[in-house]
Amino acid sequence: MVYAQNPNNVFGKIIKININSKKYEIISMGHRNPQGLFYDIDDNIIFSTDHGPQGGDEVNFANLNQKKLYNFGWPISSYGDHYGISKDSSLYKEAPLYKSHEQYGFNEPLKYFEKGIGISQILSIPKNFNKIEKKQILVASMGDNLSEGDLSLHHFVLNDNFSVLKHKVIPLNERIRDLIYVKE
Repeated sequence: MVYAQNPNNVFGKIIKININSKKYEIISMGHRNPQGLFYDIDDNIIFSTDHGPQGGDEVNFANLNQKKLYNFGWPISSYGDHYGISKDSSLYKEAPLYKSHEQYGFNEPLKYFEKGIGISQILSIPKNFNKIEKKQILVASMGDNLSEGDLSLHHFVLNDNFSVLKHKVIPLNERIRDLIYVKE
């Protein structure tokens, strides 16, 4: 699990690869299990979803206009817990899962879900899609509990600093793994 915090290892990272030279650059680290990834070419932002352990699914973003390495904290910080393991376990010494990212020097998620929603695909939708002149993203969920936000789409409206202004859950009662936006 410590691989996600080791900058000399690609596990737990989102990387950019030059297909010609085969050289890579780490964009972000401290991921547990990224599921969805969307490059927003308009704003030069990578949005990603990350499965937490028991709970703690995250929506993250890396603004590529800022020349910095984003670190989302896994396995030091997470809003989830280890499956069926006592907090007295030695695992919590190596991977304490603190309930703050920022307090431990990590980037806070754009949004986290205390109960895991089976987070999956993410995409950005155009501002003119529904006449809301703000950045918007959709996040899909699989899970199996509609009342917790599973089996739904999650619609986020963001401000200019990429903070959540509005979050609406759109229940579909279906597992959603993939999303694609078709302009027509």
